[in-house]
Amino acid sequence: MLPDGAGGVYIGWFVNKVLVDGGRDSYALRFGSDGLPHPSWPAAGVPYAANEWDESDAKVCSDGQHGIIVTWMSYQETGSSFDGGDCRVLRLLESGAVAPGWPDSGIAVGFGPGYHVLRKVVSDGLGGAYIVWNDTRNTGFFQVFVQRVTSFGAISPGWPVDGLRVCPVDSHQFLVDATSDDQHGLVLTWDDDRERPPGTDIMVPYGDIYAARIKPDGTHAEGWPLDGTPICVSPGVQWYPRMCPDGTGGALMAWADSRNRWGEIFMQRILGNGQVAPGWPVNGALVSSLPGEGLDPKPASDGAGGAYVAWHNDTYGYGYAHHMLGTGTAAPGWAPSGTRLVDITESLQDQMDICSDGAGNAITVWSDLRFNATGGIDGSIRAQKLVRDGLVPTQLAMRTVESSSDRVRLSWWGTGASQATFIVQRSEDGSDWSALGNATSLDADQLVYEDATVEPGQRYAYRLVNAAGQVVVTAEWVDVPAAARFALAGARPNPARASELSVAFSLAARGQGALELLDLAGRRAAWRDIGALAPGNHTARFHEASAFAPGIYWLRLSQGANHATARLVVIR
Repeated sequence: MLPDGAGGVYIGWFVNKVLVDGGRDSYALRFGSDGLPHPSWPAAGVPYAANEWDESDAKVCSDGQHGIIVTWMSYQETGSSFDGGDCRVLRLLESGAVAPGWPDSGIAVGFGPGYHVLRKVVSDGLGGAYIVWNDTRNTGFFQVFVQRVTSFGAISPGWPVDGLRVCPVDSHQFLVDATSDDQHGLVLTWDDDRERPPGTDIMVPYGDIYAARIKPDGTHAEGWPLDGTPICVSPGVQWYPRMCPDGTGGALMAWADSRNRWGEIFMQRILGNGQVAPGWPVNGALVSSLPGEGLDPKPASDGAGGAYVAWHNDTYGYGYAHHMLGTGTAAPGWAPSGTRLVDITESLQDQMDICSDGAGNAITVWSDLRFNATGGIDGSIRAQKLVRDGLVPTQLAMRTVESSSDRVRLSWWGTGASQATFIVQRSEDGSDWSALGNATSLDADQLVYEDATVEPGQRYAYRLVNAAGQVVVTAEWVDVPAAARFALAGARPNPARASELSVAFSLAARGQGALELLDLAGRRAAWRDIGALAPGNHTARFHEASAFAPGIYWLRLSQGANHATARLVVIR
Protein backbone atom coordinates (compact mmCIF):
# COMPACT_ATOMS: atom_id res chain seq x y z
CA MET A 1 0.00 0.00 0.00
CA LEU A 2 1.45 3.37 -1.03
CA PRO A 3 0.19 6.99 -1.23
CA ASP A 4 -0.20 8.27 -4.79
CA GLY A 5 0.82 11.83 -3.89
CA ALA A 6 -2.59 13.19 -4.88
CA GLY A 7 -4.79 12.16 -1.96
CA GLY A 8 -5.28 8.57 -3.15
CA VAL A 9 -3.49 5.30 -2.66
CA TYR A 10 -2.02 2.35 -4.55
CA ILE A 11 -2.94 -1.15 -3.35
CA GLY A 12 -1.04 -4.29 -4.36
CA TRP A 13 -1.97 -7.93 -3.89
CA PHE A 14 -1.38 -11.38 -5.30
CA VAL A 15 -3.83 -14.01 -6.52
CA ASN A 16 -3.08 -17.60 -5.59
CA LYS A 17 -3.79 -19.74 -8.66
CA VAL A 18 -3.29 -23.11 -7.00
CA LEU A 19 -6.84 -24.19 -7.89
CA VAL A 20 -6.38 -23.11 -11.51
CA ASP A 21 -2.87 -23.71 -12.83
CA GLY A 22 -0.69 -23.20 -9.74
CA GLY A 23 1.51 -20.25 -8.84
CA ARG A 24 0.64 -16.64 -8.07
CA ASP A 25 -0.04 -13.48 -10.06
CA SER A 26 0.45 -9.93 -8.76
CA TYR A 27 -1.85 -6.96 -9.33
CA ALA A 28 -2.01 -3.26 -8.47
CA LEU A 29 -4.90 -0.79 -8.38
CA ARG A 30 -5.07 2.94 -7.74
CA PHE A 31 -7.85 4.45 -5.64
CA GLY A 32 -8.69 8.16 -5.71
CA SER A 33 -9.17 10.41 -2.68
CA ASP A 34 -12.89 9.55 -2.87
CA GLY A 35 -12.15 5.91 -2.08
CA LEU A 36 -13.20 4.70 -5.53
CA PRO A 37 -10.98 2.97 -8.13
CA HIS A 38 -9.25 5.58 -10.28
CA PRO A 39 -11.19 5.87 -13.57
CA SER A 40 -8.09 5.35 -15.75
CA TRP A 41 -7.26 2.01 -14.07
CA PRO A 42 -8.97 -1.32 -14.84
CA ALA A 43 -11.50 -2.10 -12.11
CA ALA A 44 -9.83 -5.48 -11.48
CA GLY A 45 -6.35 -3.94 -11.29
CA VAL A 46 -3.30 -4.02 -13.55
CA PRO A 47 -1.79 -7.54 -13.76
CA TYR A 48 1.85 -6.45 -13.81
CA ALA A 49 3.16 -9.93 -12.95
CA ALA A 50 0.86 -12.50 -14.50
CA ASN A 51 2.11 -15.36 -16.66
CA GLU A 52 2.36 -19.11 -16.64
CA TRP A 53 5.06 -19.05 -13.96
CA ASP A 54 4.91 -18.43 -10.23
CA GLU A 55 5.07 -14.74 -9.28
CA SER A 56 5.44 -13.68 -5.63
CA ASP A 57 7.02 -11.37 -3.05
CA ALA A 58 5.92 -8.16 -4.76
CA LYS A 59 7.15 -4.84 -3.33
CA VAL A 60 6.47 -1.26 -4.38
CA CYS A 61 7.84 2.29 -4.08
CA SER A 62 6.91 5.68 -5.51
CA ASP A 63 8.49 6.90 -8.74
CA GLY A 64 8.26 10.47 -7.42
CA GLN A 65 5.89 11.45 -10.23
CA HIS A 66 2.60 10.01 -8.85
CA GLY A 67 3.32 6.61 -10.40
CA ILE A 68 4.85 3.48 -8.87
CA ILE A 69 7.75 1.10 -9.38
CA VAL A 70 6.94 -2.52 -8.59
CA THR A 71 9.35 -5.41 -8.19
CA TRP A 72 8.67 -9.10 -7.71
CA MET A 73 10.11 -12.60 -7.88
CA SER A 74 9.41 -14.70 -10.99
CA TYR A 75 9.95 -18.47 -10.74
CA GLN A 76 9.98 -20.66 -13.83
CA GLU A 77 9.01 -24.31 -13.52
CA THR A 78 11.91 -26.69 -14.29
CA GLY A 79 10.71 -30.27 -14.27
CA SER A 80 9.16 -31.06 -10.90
CA SER A 81 10.35 -27.87 -9.17
CA PHE A 82 10.96 -24.17 -9.70
CA ASP A 83 14.27 -22.43 -10.41
CA GLY A 84 15.95 -19.97 -8.04
CA GLY A 85 13.85 -17.11 -9.37
CA ASP A 86 14.53 -13.80 -11.08
CA CYS A 87 13.97 -10.35 -9.57
CA ARG A 88 11.97 -8.27 -12.02
CA VAL A 89 10.93 -4.63 -11.96
CA LEU A 90 8.37 -2.46 -13.80
CA ARG A 91 7.23 1.15 -13.70
CA LEU A 92 3.52 2.04 -13.92
CA LEU A 93 2.38 5.59 -14.64
CA GLU A 94 -0.34 7.31 -12.61
CA SER A 95 -2.73 6.41 -15.46
CA GLY A 96 -2.09 2.70 -14.94
CA ALA A 97 -0.18 2.36 -18.21
CA VAL A 98 3.31 0.88 -18.42
CA ALA A 99 5.84 3.74 -18.54
CA PRO A 100 7.50 4.45 -21.92
CA GLY A 101 10.64 2.39 -22.51
CA TRP A 102 9.59 -0.44 -20.20
CA PRO A 103 8.59 -3.88 -21.58
CA ASP A 104 5.18 -5.07 -20.36
CA SER A 105 6.80 -7.94 -18.45
CA GLY A 106 9.35 -5.67 -16.76
CA ILE A 107 13.12 -6.09 -16.79
CA ALA A 108 15.19 -8.66 -14.90
CA VAL A 109 17.67 -7.24 -12.39
CA GLY A 110 18.54 -10.31 -10.31
CA PHE A 111 18.98 -13.49 -12.32
CA GLY A 112 21.35 -16.33 -13.12
CA PRO A 113 22.51 -19.30 -11.00
CA GLY A 114 21.63 -19.55 -7.33
CA TYR A 115 18.67 -18.47 -5.27
CA HIS A 116 17.40 -14.91 -5.10
CA VAL A 117 15.35 -13.45 -2.24
CA LEU A 118 13.82 -10.03 -2.89
CA ARG A 119 14.22 -7.64 0.05
CA LYS A 120 13.44 -4.03 -0.83
CA VAL A 121 12.73 -1.46 -3.52
CA VAL A 122 13.64 2.17 -2.77
CA SER A 123 13.01 5.24 -4.94
CA ASP A 124 16.11 7.07 -6.20
CA GLY A 125 14.16 10.35 -6.25
CA LEU A 126 14.66 10.72 -10.00
CA GLY A 127 11.92 8.43 -11.31
CA GLY A 128 14.00 5.27 -10.98
CA ALA A 129 14.68 2.88 -8.11
CA TYR A 130 17.10 0.62 -6.28
CA ILE A 131 16.20 -3.06 -5.97
CA VAL A 132 17.86 -5.01 -3.14
CA TRP A 133 17.98 -8.80 -2.87
CA ASN A 134 19.91 -11.74 -1.42
CA ASP A 135 21.80 -13.89 -3.90
CA THR A 136 23.71 -17.19 -3.58
CA ARG A 137 25.37 -17.11 -7.02
CA ASN A 138 29.01 -16.92 -5.92
CA THR A 139 29.75 -19.06 -2.88
CA GLY A 140 26.47 -20.48 -1.67
CA PHE A 141 26.32 -17.74 0.94
CA PHE A 142 23.38 -15.33 0.86
CA GLN A 143 25.06 -12.13 -0.31
CA VAL A 144 23.53 -8.63 -0.56
CA PHE A 145 23.05 -7.38 -4.13
CA VAL A 146 21.56 -4.14 -5.41
CA GLN A 147 20.64 -2.81 -8.83
CA ARG A 148 19.64 0.68 -9.94
CA VAL A 149 17.15 1.16 -12.78
CA THR A 150 16.36 4.43 -14.52
CA SER A 151 12.94 5.99 -15.03
CA PHE A 152 12.90 4.79 -18.68
CA GLY A 153 13.47 1.11 -17.95
CA ALA A 154 17.23 0.59 -18.30
CA ILE A 155 20.02 -0.43 -15.97
CA SER A 156 21.65 2.76 -14.72
CA PRO A 157 24.91 3.55 -16.55
CA GLY A 158 27.99 2.13 -14.83
CA TRP A 159 26.08 -0.52 -12.88
CA PRO A 160 26.78 -4.25 -13.50
CA VAL A 161 24.03 -5.77 -15.61
CA ASP A 162 23.45 -8.56 -13.07
CA GLY A 163 23.64 -6.34 -9.99
CA LEU A 164 26.24 -4.89 -7.63
CA ARG A 165 27.59 -7.08 -4.85
CA VAL A 166 27.52 -4.78 -1.82
CA CYS A 167 30.01 -6.58 0.44
CA PRO A 168 32.81 -8.92 -0.78
CA VAL A 169 33.07 -10.90 2.49
CA ASP A 170 32.04 -14.56 2.13
CA SER A 171 29.43 -14.73 4.87
CA HIS A 172 25.67 -15.03 5.17
CA GLN A 173 24.34 -11.49 4.78
CA PHE A 174 20.66 -12.02 5.28
CA LEU A 175 17.69 -10.06 6.67
CA VAL A 176 18.39 -6.87 4.74
CA ASP A 177 16.76 -3.45 5.03
CA ALA A 178 17.41 -0.30 2.97
CA THR A 179 16.41 3.35 2.83
CA SER A 180 17.15 6.45 0.78
CA ASP A 181 20.07 8.66 1.79
CA ASP A 182 18.07 11.70 0.56
CA GLN A 183 20.82 12.38 -2.00
CA HIS A 184 19.63 9.92 -4.67
CA GLY A 185 21.72 7.15 -3.12
CA LEU A 186 21.00 4.25 -0.79
CA VAL A 187 21.87 3.09 2.73
CA LEU A 188 21.64 -0.65 3.47
CA THR A 189 21.92 -2.66 6.66
CA TRP A 190 22.05 -6.43 7.16
CA ASP A 191 22.63 -9.25 9.63
CA ASP A 192 26.12 -10.73 9.01
CA ASP A 193 27.60 -13.98 10.41
CA ARG A 194 31.24 -13.45 9.33
CA GLU A 195 32.37 -14.00 12.96
CA ARG A 196 30.36 -17.20 13.43
CA PRO A 197 32.47 -19.66 15.49
CA PRO A 198 33.74 -22.62 13.41
CA GLY A 199 31.52 -25.67 13.61
CA THR A 200 28.42 -23.75 14.69
CA ASP A 201 25.22 -25.05 13.17
CA ILE A 202 24.23 -22.68 10.36
CA MET A 203 20.62 -22.92 11.57
CA VAL A 204 21.56 -21.46 14.97
CA PRO A 205 21.00 -17.66 14.91
CA TYR A 206 24.25 -15.74 14.94
CA GLY A 207 25.05 -12.35 13.51
CA ASP A 208 26.39 -8.84 13.77
CA ILE A 209 24.94 -5.71 12.17
CA TYR A 210 26.72 -4.07 9.22
CA ALA A 211 25.79 -1.26 6.84
CA ALA A 212 26.86 0.32 3.55
CA ARG A 213 26.06 3.48 1.64
CA ILE A 214 25.93 3.30 -2.15
CA LYS A 215 26.10 6.43 -4.30
CA PRO A 216 23.99 6.89 -7.46
CA ASP A 217 26.95 5.85 -9.65
CA GLY A 218 27.22 2.47 -7.92
CA THR A 219 30.31 3.22 -5.81
CA HIS A 220 30.62 3.16 -2.04
CA ALA A 221 30.32 6.55 -0.38
CA GLU A 222 33.42 8.08 1.14
CA GLY A 223 34.02 6.92 4.72
CA TRP A 224 32.11 3.66 4.25
CA PRO A 225 34.43 0.57 4.03
CA LEU A 226 33.93 -1.83 1.12
CA ASP A 227 33.43 -4.74 3.53
CA GLY A 228 30.70 -2.89 5.43
CA THR A 229 30.56 -0.44 8.31
CA PRO A 230 30.16 -2.27 11.64
CA ILE A 231 27.02 -1.04 13.37
CA CYS A 232 27.10 -3.62 16.15
CA VAL A 233 29.72 -6.37 16.63
CA SER A 234 28.92 -7.04 20.27
CA PRO A 235 28.99 -10.63 21.62
CA GLY A 236 25.71 -12.48 21.27
CA VAL A 237 23.15 -12.37 18.50
CA GLN A 238 21.95 -9.20 16.82
CA TRP A 239 18.85 -9.95 14.81
CA TYR A 240 17.01 -8.36 11.86
CA PRO A 241 17.99 -4.67 11.75
CA ARG A 242 15.36 -2.21 10.50
CA MET A 243 16.18 1.35 9.53
CA CYS A 244 15.00 4.85 8.69
CA PRO A 245 16.89 7.90 7.33
CA ASP A 246 18.50 10.31 9.79
CA GLY A 247 18.52 13.42 7.56
CA THR A 248 22.31 13.60 7.06
CA GLY A 249 22.64 10.89 4.41
CA GLY A 250 22.95 8.26 7.13
CA ALA A 251 20.38 6.21 9.01
CA LEU A 252 19.12 4.90 12.33
CA MET A 253 18.99 1.13 12.84
CA ALA A 254 17.02 -0.84 15.45
CA TRP A 255 17.40 -4.53 16.26
CA ALA A 256 16.81 -7.25 18.86
CA ASP A 257 19.97 -8.18 20.80
CA SER A 258 21.14 -10.99 23.10
CA ARG A 259 24.45 -9.56 24.41
CA ASN A 260 23.02 -9.31 27.97
CA ARG A 261 19.97 -11.54 27.56
CA TRP A 262 17.78 -12.42 24.62
CA GLY A 263 15.23 -9.86 23.52
CA GLU A 264 16.65 -6.47 24.45
CA ILE A 265 16.16 -3.64 21.94
CA PHE A 266 19.11 -1.55 20.73
CA MET A 267 19.52 1.32 18.26
CA GLN A 268 22.42 3.01 16.48
CA ARG A 269 22.76 6.17 14.41
CA ILE A 270 25.30 6.32 11.59
CA LEU A 271 25.93 9.66 9.86
CA GLY A 272 26.24 10.23 6.14
CA ASN A 273 30.05 10.24 6.46
CA GLY A 274 30.02 6.68 7.84
CA GLN A 275 30.79 7.71 11.42
CA VAL A 276 28.76 6.89 14.51
CA ALA A 277 26.85 10.04 15.53
CA PRO A 278 28.13 11.92 18.59
CA GLY A 279 26.51 10.71 21.81
CA TRP A 280 25.78 7.22 20.52
CA PRO A 281 27.87 4.42 22.10
CA VAL A 282 29.81 1.92 20.01
CA ASN A 283 27.61 -1.11 19.31
CA GLY A 284 24.45 0.87 19.88
CA ALA A 285 22.33 2.44 22.62
CA LEU A 286 20.08 0.30 24.82
CA VAL A 287 16.46 1.21 24.12
CA SER A 288 14.67 -1.41 26.22
CA SER A 289 15.63 -4.10 28.72
CA LEU A 290 12.06 -5.02 29.66
CA PRO A 291 11.44 -8.58 30.88
CA GLY A 292 10.42 -10.92 28.10
CA GLU A 293 11.51 -11.23 24.49
CA GLY A 294 11.48 -8.04 22.44
CA LEU A 295 11.12 -8.70 18.73
CA ASP A 296 10.96 -6.93 15.38
CA PRO A 297 11.65 -3.29 16.35
CA LYS A 298 10.78 -0.82 13.60
CA PRO A 299 11.97 2.82 13.61
CA ALA A 300 10.46 5.95 12.06
CA SER A 301 12.32 9.26 11.75
CA ASP A 302 11.36 12.18 14.02
CA GLY A 303 12.75 14.65 11.46
CA ALA A 304 15.45 15.87 13.86
CA GLY A 305 18.06 13.09 13.71
CA GLY A 306 16.24 10.80 16.14
CA ALA A 307 13.60 8.13 15.73
CA TYR A 308 10.53 6.57 17.26
CA VAL A 309 10.64 2.79 17.52
CA ALA A 310 7.84 0.28 18.05
CA TRP A 311 8.22 -3.40 18.88
CA HIS A 312 6.41 -6.47 20.17
CA ASN A 313 7.17 -8.35 23.40
CA ASP A 314 6.69 -11.96 22.36
CA THR A 315 6.69 -13.34 25.91
CA TYR A 316 3.76 -11.28 27.16
CA GLY A 317 2.15 -10.22 23.88
CA TYR A 318 2.39 -6.49 24.54
CA GLY A 319 3.33 -3.69 22.14
CA TYR A 320 5.77 -0.97 23.17
CA ALA A 321 7.19 2.24 21.74
CA HIS A 322 10.05 4.60 22.59
CA HIS A 323 11.59 7.82 21.28
CA MET A 324 15.36 8.14 20.95
CA LEU A 325 16.72 11.61 20.25
CA GLY A 326 19.39 12.29 17.64
CA THR A 327 21.90 12.69 20.50
CA GLY A 328 21.56 9.03 21.50
CA THR A 329 19.51 9.65 24.65
CA ALA A 330 15.90 8.76 25.41
CA ALA A 331 13.41 11.59 24.99
CA PRO A 332 11.93 12.91 28.26
CA GLY A 333 8.40 11.83 29.12
CA TRP A 334 8.87 8.21 28.06
CA ALA A 335 9.22 5.24 30.39
CA PRO A 336 12.94 4.25 30.70
CA SER A 337 12.53 1.06 28.65
CA GLY A 338 9.68 2.21 26.48
CA THR A 339 5.99 2.91 27.01
CA ARG A 340 3.36 0.23 26.66
CA LEU A 341 0.89 1.13 23.92
CA VAL A 342 -2.22 -0.32 25.57
CA ASP A 343 -2.86 -0.12 29.33
CA ILE A 344 -5.50 -2.88 29.34
CA THR A 345 -4.30 -6.14 30.90
CA GLU A 346 -6.55 -8.37 28.79
CA SER A 347 -5.12 -7.11 25.51
CA LEU A 348 -2.46 -8.52 23.19
CA GLN A 349 -0.66 -6.58 20.44
CA ASP A 350 1.16 -8.06 17.44
CA GLN A 351 2.16 -7.28 13.83
CA MET A 352 3.57 -3.83 14.74
CA ASP A 353 4.25 -1.24 12.08
CA ILE A 354 5.13 2.46 12.20
CA CYS A 355 5.53 5.54 10.00
CA SER A 356 6.43 9.22 10.40
CA ASP A 357 3.58 11.73 10.19
CA GLY A 358 5.70 14.40 8.49
CA ALA A 359 5.46 16.79 11.46
CA GLY A 360 8.02 15.33 13.86
CA ASN A 361 5.68 12.67 15.26
CA ALA A 362 4.88 9.08 14.31
CA ILE A 363 1.91 6.74 14.08
CA THR A 364 2.13 3.08 15.01
CA VAL A 365 -0.44 0.43 14.12
CA TRP A 366 -0.95 -3.15 15.21
CA SER A 367 -3.23 -6.18 15.30
CA ASP A 368 -5.03 -6.21 18.66
CA LEU A 369 -6.83 -9.03 20.52
CA ARG A 370 -9.01 -8.19 23.55
CA PHE A 371 -11.11 -10.39 25.81
CA ASN A 372 -14.75 -9.34 25.89
CA ALA A 373 -17.39 -9.61 28.63
CA THR A 374 -18.53 -13.07 27.48
CA GLY A 375 -15.05 -14.56 27.63
CA GLY A 376 -14.52 -14.44 23.89
CA ILE A 377 -11.87 -12.54 21.97
CA ASP A 378 -12.44 -9.48 19.77
CA GLY A 379 -9.87 -8.71 17.09
CA SER A 380 -9.21 -5.25 15.70
CA ILE A 381 -6.64 -3.07 13.97
CA ARG A 382 -5.63 -0.18 16.21
CA ALA A 383 -3.33 2.81 15.94
CA GLN A 384 -1.67 5.26 18.31
CA LYS A 385 0.06 8.57 17.71
CA LEU A 386 3.53 9.02 19.19
CA VAL A 387 4.67 12.56 20.00
CA ARG A 388 7.97 13.89 21.25
CA ASP A 389 7.29 13.29 24.95
CA GLY A 390 5.02 10.24 24.85
CA LEU A 391 1.74 8.90 23.56
CA VAL A 392 -1.18 11.09 22.59
CA PRO A 393 -3.24 10.53 25.76
CA THR A 394 -6.67 10.07 24.22
CA GLN A 395 -8.68 8.26 21.61
CA LEU A 396 -10.69 11.46 21.00
CA ALA A 397 -9.95 14.31 18.61
CA MET A 398 -11.69 17.55 17.69
CA ARG A 399 -13.66 17.10 14.47
CA THR A 400 -15.50 20.35 13.70
CA VAL A 401 -15.91 23.83 15.18
CA GLU A 402 -18.80 26.07 14.08
CA SER A 403 -19.59 29.49 15.50
CA SER A 404 -22.17 32.19 14.92
CA SER A 405 -22.87 35.39 16.80
CA ASP A 406 -25.15 33.57 19.28
CA ARG A 407 -23.68 30.07 19.62
CA VAL A 408 -20.70 27.72 19.21
CA ARG A 409 -21.12 24.11 18.14
CA LEU A 410 -18.28 21.60 18.64
CA SER A 411 -17.97 17.94 17.72
CA TRP A 412 -15.40 15.27 18.54
CA TRP A 413 -14.66 11.86 17.06
CA GLY A 414 -13.24 8.73 18.64
CA THR A 415 -13.85 4.99 18.51
CA GLY A 416 -16.58 4.14 21.04
CA ALA A 417 -16.66 7.73 22.32
CA SER A 418 -20.32 7.45 23.38
CA GLN A 419 -19.48 4.77 25.95
CA ALA A 420 -17.81 7.22 28.36
CA THR A 421 -18.67 10.51 30.06
CA PHE A 422 -16.86 13.65 28.89
CA ILE A 423 -17.33 17.17 30.22
CA VAL A 424 -16.98 20.34 28.14
CA GLN A 425 -15.04 23.16 29.83
CA ARG A 426 -14.72 26.78 28.69
CA SER A 427 -12.20 29.52 29.44
CA GLU A 428 -11.79 33.16 28.43
CA ASP A 429 -8.08 33.37 29.31
CA GLY A 430 -6.85 29.77 28.96
CA SER A 431 -6.24 29.50 32.73
CA ASP A 432 -9.55 29.57 34.57
CA TRP A 433 -11.90 26.85 33.34
CA SER A 434 -15.59 26.33 34.06
CA ALA A 435 -17.70 23.29 33.28
CA LEU A 436 -20.53 23.82 30.80
CA GLY A 437 -22.03 20.33 30.71
CA ASN A 438 -21.58 16.86 29.25
CA ALA A 439 -20.90 16.25 25.59
CA THR A 440 -23.77 14.28 24.08
CA SER A 441 -23.61 11.33 21.71
CA LEU A 442 -24.29 12.02 18.05
CA ASP A 443 -23.64 8.34 17.26
CA ALA A 444 -21.42 5.56 18.63
CA ASP A 445 -18.21 7.39 17.69
CA GLN A 446 -19.16 11.09 17.73
CA LEU A 447 -19.82 13.58 20.51
CA VAL A 448 -21.34 17.04 20.17
CA TYR A 449 -21.93 20.11 22.34
CA GLU A 450 -23.63 23.42 21.56
CA ASP A 451 -22.82 26.47 23.69
CA ALA A 452 -25.62 29.05 23.51
CA THR A 453 -24.22 31.28 26.27
CA VAL A 454 -21.60 33.09 24.18
CA GLU A 455 -21.24 36.83 23.66
CA PRO A 456 -20.80 38.26 20.13
CA GLY A 457 -17.23 39.36 19.42
CA GLN A 458 -15.74 37.32 22.30
CA ARG A 459 -13.07 34.64 22.15
CA TYR A 460 -13.31 31.38 24.09
CA ALA A 461 -11.24 28.26 24.59
CA TYR A 462 -12.96 24.87 24.83
CA ARG A 463 -11.56 21.57 26.05
CA LEU A 464 -12.83 18.11 26.96
CA VAL A 465 -12.13 16.34 30.27
CA ASN A 466 -13.12 12.89 31.52
CA ALA A 467 -15.07 12.09 34.68
CA ALA A 468 -11.81 12.13 36.69
CA GLY A 469 -11.02 15.65 35.51
CA GLN A 470 -8.18 14.62 33.21
CA VAL A 471 -7.84 16.60 29.98
CA VAL A 472 -8.49 14.32 26.99
CA VAL A 473 -8.76 16.95 24.22
CA THR A 474 -6.69 20.11 24.64
CA ALA A 475 -7.90 23.67 24.20
CA GLU A 476 -9.43 24.86 20.93
CA TRP A 477 -9.84 28.65 20.64
CA VAL A 478 -12.98 29.94 18.95
CA ASP A 479 -13.74 33.51 17.85
CA VAL A 480 -17.43 34.36 18.12
CA PRO A 481 -18.32 36.76 15.29
CA ALA A 482 -19.97 40.08 16.04
CA ALA A 483 -22.20 39.55 13.01
CA ALA A 484 -22.38 36.75 10.50
CA ARG A 485 -20.80 37.49 7.11
CA PHE A 486 -19.48 35.61 4.06
CA ALA A 487 -15.68 35.59 4.16
CA LEU A 488 -12.68 33.33 3.54
CA ALA A 489 -9.97 33.94 6.14
CA GLY A 490 -7.78 31.26 4.55
CA ALA A 491 -5.29 28.79 5.97
CA ARG A 492 -4.03 29.25 9.49
CA PRO A 493 -1.05 29.42 9.50
CA ASN A 494 0.03 30.22 5.94
CA PRO A 495 2.40 28.67 4.84
CA ALA A 496 0.81 25.56 6.34
CA ARG A 497 2.22 22.10 6.95
CA ALA A 498 0.45 19.55 4.78
CA SER A 499 -0.30 17.38 7.81
CA GLU A 500 -1.91 20.26 9.74
CA LEU A 501 -3.89 22.15 7.09
CA SER A 502 -6.88 24.03 8.54
CA VAL A 503 -8.96 26.67 6.74
CA ALA A 504 -11.08 29.34 8.47
CA PHE A 505 -14.15 30.87 6.84
CA SER A 506 -17.52 32.36 7.76
CA LEU A 507 -21.00 32.24 6.28
CA ALA A 508 -23.72 34.85 6.39
CA ALA A 509 -26.55 32.36 5.87
CA ARG A 510 -27.28 28.71 5.20
CA GLY A 511 -27.15 27.58 1.59
CA GLN A 512 -25.62 25.13 -0.85
CA GLY A 513 -21.93 25.69 -1.49
CA ALA A 514 -18.42 24.30 -1.28
CA LEU A 515 -14.94 25.01 0.01
CA GLU A 516 -12.43 23.79 -2.58
CA LEU A 517 -8.67 23.31 -2.63
CA LEU A 518 -7.23 23.68 -6.15
CA ASP A 519 -3.76 23.22 -7.60
CA LEU A 520 -2.22 25.81 -9.92
CA ALA A 521 -3.69 24.05 -12.96
CA GLY A 522 -7.17 24.55 -11.53
CA ARG A 523 -7.70 20.89 -10.68
CA ARG A 524 -9.64 20.21 -7.51
CA ALA A 525 -7.43 18.40 -4.99
CA ALA A 526 -9.95 18.36 -2.11
CA TRP A 527 -13.30 19.90 -1.15
CA ARG A 528 -15.87 20.24 1.63
CA ASP A 529 -19.66 20.56 1.27
CA ILE A 530 -20.81 23.61 3.29
CA GLY A 531 -24.55 23.34 2.56
CA ALA A 532 -25.47 22.13 6.05
CA LEU A 533 -23.44 24.74 7.96
CA ALA A 534 -25.11 27.46 10.03
CA PRO A 535 -24.26 31.16 9.68
CA GLY A 536 -21.05 32.14 11.47
CA ASN A 537 -17.41 31.12 11.70
CA HIS A 538 -16.18 27.66 10.71
CA THR A 539 -12.93 25.72 10.51
CA ALA A 540 -12.35 22.90 8.02
CA ARG A 541 -9.46 20.47 8.38
CA PHE A 542 -8.01 18.89 5.24
CA HIS A 543 -6.44 15.68 6.60
CA GLU A 544 -5.92 14.35 3.07
CA ALA A 545 -3.47 17.22 2.42
CA SER A 546 -0.74 15.14 4.10
CA ALA A 547 -0.33 13.45 0.70
CA PHE A 548 -0.06 16.73 -1.25
CA ALA A 549 3.17 17.85 -2.86
CA PRO A 550 4.59 21.07 -1.39
CA GLY A 551 3.76 24.16 -3.42
CA ILE A 552 1.17 26.86 -4.08
CA TYR A 553 -2.56 26.08 -4.03
CA TRP A 554 -5.77 28.12 -4.22
CA LEU A 555 -8.72 28.04 -1.84
CA ARG A 556 -12.15 28.84 -3.27
CA LEU A 557 -15.28 29.41 -1.17
CA SER A 558 -18.54 29.45 -3.13
CA GLN A 559 -22.15 29.83 -1.94
CA GLY A 560 -24.84 31.06 -4.30
CA ALA A 561 -23.70 34.35 -5.82
CA ASN A 562 -20.92 34.74 -3.24
CA HIS A 563 -17.36 33.73 -4.09
CA ALA A 564 -14.01 34.24 -2.36
CA THR A 565 -10.50 32.98 -3.08
CA ALA A 566 -7.23 32.89 -1.15
CA ARG A 567 -3.75 31.68 -1.90
CA LEU A 568 -2.15 28.92 0.17
CA VAL A 569 1.43 27.65 0.41
CA VAL A 570 1.81 24.02 1.52
CA ILE A 571 5.10 22.92 3.10
CA ARG A 572 6.37 19.66 4.62
